[in-house]
Amino acid sequence: MKIWSAEQEKGAWDANVRGGIKGVLIAAGITIPGSLALHRFSPTYRNLPLPAKAFAAVVIAVPTIVVNAETAGVDYERSLWSGTGKRELDRKAQADIDKWDAMGSGAKFRDWAKRNQWSMVGGGWAGSMIIAGAILARNPYLTFPQKLVQARVWAQASTVATLILTGILAGTASKENKPMEEEDHSWRDILEDEEREAKARKAEADASQKVAVKV
Repeated sequence: MKIWSAEQEKGAWDANVRGGIKGVLIAAGITIPGSLALHRFSPTYRNLPLPAKAFAAVVIAVPTIVVNAETAGVDYERSLWSGTGKRELDRKAQADIDKWDAMGSGAKFRDWAKRNQWSMVGGGWAGSMIIAGAILARNPYLTFPQKLVQARVWAQASTVATLILTGILAGTASKENKPMEEEDHSWRDILEDEEREAKARKAEADASQKVAVKV
């Protein structure tokens, strides 16, 4: 486990904060114009109570902020890698790009669904809540708490369906990619790189020693 210095910890925190601020700006750029447009053109949205409108904004804003903050933190952590570790990460990233380019459209979608399974589930839940809320808002016989409960039930049903769908897609992607997967030799590559670096340093030190002896 790598121990970070105080400076690196501060850098990681600053990166997360910058990512969070970026997420806030993106969320504001989506929710504020979207809310204004819906308020102007949609009577259904205009008649929604303020808590429902605020909830819709939170559903969009929170994931946006969290994802951007986490991504910024991961990018900062990767920037600290150097030497053999960085070269291995670069090799793996290039291998992933080559593998992605070799896939067909269907395989790419299934692979994307496998890697973003929980994002799809969360997005499906949020979208279901918003759509269900907009539909139920037209019912004058239900109170707001009743509408909220029914919207949650619809969203839960949608979440279960999304889980099943993404599970099927992830399983299909795993079966398709299994024949293409090779044994992980990254540890061997790292050892070979370190051995080459050690030999290069030794050769450089021997050369410097010979020059010093001649002088």
